[in-house]
Amino acid sequence: MKADLLIDSQCALGEGATWCAATGRFYWTEIEGERLWRYDPRDASTVSFPCRNGLHASRYAPMLTCCCSDLLHSWRSLV
Repeated sequence: MKADLLIDSQCALGEGATWCAATGRFYWTEIEGERLWRYDPRDASTVSFPCRNGLHASRYAPMLTCCCSDLLHSWRSLV
């Protein structure tokens, strides 16, 4: 098996990798950089958002909820 680099996000400590079947996107957090990341394989776009993250979930598509250290965010534009 050969692994290929898909996303060069330069994350020092990434965790919480989650595939959202409802939106067809992949999410993860970068603890050291305090970012929430999103990858969309349909157009290979990758974006990140500032967030001192604890957890994230897309329970109600098209809504993403992110529990940060200072407050709770819910975004429609991120999903």
